[in-house]
This record gives sequence, structure tokens and C-alpha cells, in this order.
Amino acid sequence: MNFFENQDQARRITQRLLVLYIFAILAMIAALYLAIIAIFKLALWSPLVLSIVSCGVIGMIGFGSLKKTLELRQGGQVVAEGLGGVLVLPRTTDPGEQKLLHVVEEMAIASGISVPSVYLLHRERGINAFAAGKTVNDAVIGVTRGCVDELSRDELQGVIAHEFSHILNGDMRLNIRLMGILHGILIIYLSGRVLLRAESYSSHSKNAGGMLGFALMAVGSIGLLMGRLIKSAVSRQREFLADASAVQFTRDPQGIGNALLKISDSTSRLRSPQAEAASHMFFSNSVGRVSLSEMLATHPPLDIRIQRLGIAVETPSRRRSAPSSTQAAVASEAVMGFQQGQPAIKMAPEQVVEQVGTAAPEHLAYTQSLLEKLPRNLKKAVKYQHLSAAIVYALLLDEDSAVREQQLQGLRQTEPADVVKAVTEYGDAIATLDPRTHLPLIELTIPALRRSTNSEWTKFCQQVQQLTQADGHLSLSESVLQIILERRLQPHFGAAPDSSVLYTTLDQIWADSVTVLSHLASAGHDIPDTCTYALRCGLFRLPGANQHTIPDQLKPNNFRQFIESLKRLAHTTPQLKKALVDACSYTVMLDGTVTVEEAELLRGTVIALGCPIPPFLNAAIR
Repeated sequence: MNFFENQDQARRITQRLLVLYIFAILAMIAALYLAIIAIFKLALWSPLVLSIVSCGVIGMIGFGSLKKTLELRQGGQVVAEGLGGVLVLPRTTDPGEQKLLHVVEEMAIASGISVPSVYLLHRERGINAFAAGKTVNDAVIGVTRGCVDELSRDELQGVIAHEFSHILNGDMRLNIRLMGILHGILIIYLSGRVLLRAESYSSHSKNAGGMLGFALMAVGSIGLLMGRLIKSAVSRQREFLADASAVQFTRDPQGIGNALLKISDSTSRLRSPQAEAASHMFFSNSVGRVSLSEMLATHPPLDIRIQRLGIAVETPSRRRSAPSSTQAAVASEAVMGFQQGQPAIKMAPEQVVEQVGTAAPEHLAYTQSLLEKLPRNLKKAVKYQHLSAAIVYALLLDEDSAVREQQLQGLRQTEPADVVKAVTEYGDAIATLDPRTHLPLIELTIPALRRSTNSEWTKFCQQVQQLTQADGHLSLSESVLQIILERRLQPHFGAAPDSSVLYTTLDQIWADSVTVLSHLASAGHDIPDTCTYALRCGLFRLPGANQHTIPDQLKPNNFRQFIESLKRLAHTTPQLKKALVDACSYTVMLDGTVTVEEAELLRGTVIALGCPIPPFLNAAIR
């Protein structure tokens, strides 16, 4: 099952959830109605009472679900902080936290998603982790203190890979939506507990109020039970898929297997009172054993998960295993082959669609190799907000000395002297790097740049704009940088992240498709006739394109319109998005070869469509 099929499946699961949700509400209405009839000794059939109970239950549940859903609109940060998580800053000096950040960074860049914010649950000594968020650009990874302290790097990598698979498979958005919806079902139980507690202070301990409170708690328990059943129905099979994906990503079943074994020897239960609401998000069971039935468990039994990995799990602590020969060969060939100016294997457009939402050990090894080659000053700089901004500015410095001096002069008028000095230093270092390190380097700056204030963000955007306009035209590398910054950071400084489907037909997005493909055709080809031919070939890859007028020339190249069109196209159905990625790939790769800059522009475009895609290992170099 590929990325787009997983997205479709997640949508279908959401629709089935609504059926179970409605059934749970009807069951609670019936139970509360019968309880009131019994308490107040009314006639068995009373339309008025039924109406009042129905309106009351639906109103309470609706209010609870809406309130929680609105709270969760801000993304995974709300979930992590509600569980007691504390943001791990990039400049942390704690060895365990540094290890955690490095693992998360490597996996994010290797899988083509934004480097998530990482939260540490300091009070939780059990071994557990979770991923939460509405989109890949607001995702967070939460890890317990026990997970950091008790697991080796390989084991931690296996757990984090499991959580990344939830992000890539569309489970994360489904889980946070489930958390919001099911919160309403708990409202009745909580209301009954409050009422019963209030009556305990009354002089009349057995009045109707106390009985009603007890009845509400009993009815609310039905909601609690139904909530667990719904979460179990959704999450159990997807946990098996996440385990398998983690092994596929790391090519190390021992890592996640040993982590699961350590959980079975200790505990994964959380102390937080919010653990029940978020239990379906965790790596392992967070609320202890389920006594009634395994049907109520949000996770499959640990022994079955370990058995399905098909390994003999090692119990003692192990040394970090070296990358496999295949991984090492791929990483060496990808990096050294470019440095020697030798072309790599040519990449077919179909491979781009196949790679969306995937993560292979070759990509992880390739990413680790690139990051290891970064100069020490750049590795240190990405931990700080102002120095991360300086790295972005340095990436925009022009090769022409006159334009470069003009850019630096502009920086001197608006930025502190230490930032301008850092831009010059980083610019010299970046000039010596493999160009394919530029995009990973941008990704590494994202966590620190998220810490900017709104005023700092506005100033940063203005500065980026001025630097890109210094030479009077927008290069491919500048396009990529702006696309990534827009996609990764805008949700943190603008409206709440939204991944809803707004467009379901090609008619609704035809003009935007022409805009995007025109931009890619002009960027990927030099001869005007070839550009037009590439545009037409790309458009014909879209389903139903023959029912539209195919343009015989490119749209005027306007980068702002290109960005706005990408934003709208990100709200299409998964299958339409798959066709768009295919069309973009054919437009750029029509001639069978692609430069590094063209490959990175294509990746940036795919990422802007909301499709995570790993680095291209086979892009041919001209």
C-alpha cells in the first residue's frame, strides 16, 4: 500500500468512525433515558423526556468534542504539553536529549518531512513515545524519560521509526481527530463525577441529585467503553503496520524488537491523567493492562508484536550496528559520485510517485553521510535561532561578487554585526559543500527558526525577499528555499495547519495545475519549444485533461502565483494529488536527465503539495 492509498484508507476509517460514534451516542441516550425513568418512576414511554435527554446528551457530547477539537487545531504541541511534555531545545547539552534529537533529525530528512519538534515527558519513567499533529509540518514527537534513559541508540531509532511511520501513513491526523471526537463522550462521565462529588458534601446523601450523578457516571462509563472499542478498532492493525515500516526504514528488526522486550520487562504506563485520552497515539499501552478483554486494548499484545518481527531478540545491551554494506555503498556512491562530477543512475518519473511517503535504509544512510560531512560551525549554528537565520541568508548569497556585496551591504543596514559576520563565514563554508546538502541544511534550521517571535519572523521573510531580488531574477535554488520555508514555517506563524480536502475534481484545479506545471517546465528546460512540449506532456498525465483546453504556451513565470497555486493544490484528494505528482515529474524529467537544482525543485514542489518524499539518490547530474 503506497502513501496515497494510506491517505485514502485513513479517510475511509474516519467515515466508519462516525458510524461507531453515532452508535455510542444512541446507546448513551437510551441508557440515560432508562435511568431517569427508573429514578423518577415515570412511564416507560415518554417522548418529552426522550427529547430532553437526547438534546442534553447530544449537546454535552457536541460541546465537549467541539471544544477539544478547537484546542487541537494548533497541532501536536497541544497534545504534548497536555501530557506534561517539555520542548527539547536544539542547544540542549544533555547527552540523552542530544541523542534523541540526532535520531529525529536524521529520520526526518531521510523521509522528506519537516524536522518535528521533540517533547520530553520528564516525569514518565516508563518506556513510551508518540507522534501527534494534523500535518507533517506541525508534527511533534513525544518521548518519555524512560525511553531516553533505558534504550540504546538502535532501540531508540526503532521506536522513533515506528512513530515516523504513523506520520507517513496518515495515522497521526486520524489519531488527533479521534482524540477530539471521543473527548465529548467522556463529558457525561465527568459531569456525573462532579455532581456526585458535590452531593457528597450535602446533608442529604441519598437524594435524587446523588442518584442522578451516579446514573450519569454509569452512562458515561458506556461512553468510556465505546471510546476504547473505537480506538482499539482503529489502532491495533495500524500498530503492526508501523512496526513493519520501522523495520523497513532502519533495516534493523533487533532495534525495535529489543525495545519491545524491554517494555515487557518493565512498564509503558503513564502517570499523566491525560494518558487515557491519548492512549491510541502511543508506541505501547499507556494505561496499564486491560482486564475485561483484549478487544479493549489499543495495542496488540507485546509478545505477538515481537513474534511478527520474526527475530531472535537480544537481551543484553548491544553496540551500535554499522550500516549494512548496501546502505554504505549507496551513501558512498551518492555523495562521492557527485563530488567527482560523475552522473548517477537516471531516474524515471514513475519512481517519484513510488517514493512518496516511503523511507528506506538507503535514504537514512545517505542522510547520515551528508550530515556527518557538514562543517562543525554549521552544525553548531543550527541550534540557535539567529544563527539559523544567518545560514538561510548565506544560502541566498549570489556567486557574482558584485551582487554578493550588494546583498551584504543590505544586511549590514538591518542586521547586527555578528549576524553579518556569520553570514559571510557560513557562505564561504557552504560554497565548498555538495549542493545536495543545501536542502538538508535548510531542514536543520527549521526547529530553531520556529522559536522566532512574530516580529522576528516578519523581518526574516522581508530579508529573504530582499536577498532573492538582489540580482533581478529568481534562481532554481532560491525557489526551492522559499518553497520549503513557506511550507515548513508558515503554519507556525499564520493560520492553524489545515489538511482538509477542498477540491475533488480536475475542473476545480485546472488553472492552478497549468500555473505549477508552467513554472516547472520553464525551470527544467532551456529551449522554448521544449518547455511548451514538457508542459503539454505533464498536463496530459492528469485524469480528464483531454476535456480541457491544453495551452500552447507557458503561463508567465510568477513565483508568488506558483506558491499560491501549490497551496490550493495541497487540498486535493489523495488520488488527484498522486496524479499531480506524476504530472510534475513528467514535466521536469521529460528529457530523461535532471540536474541537482531541478531535482531539488521537484522535491520542493512535491513537499509543498503535502507529500513527504525522501532525497533523490539517482538524480542524474549534467
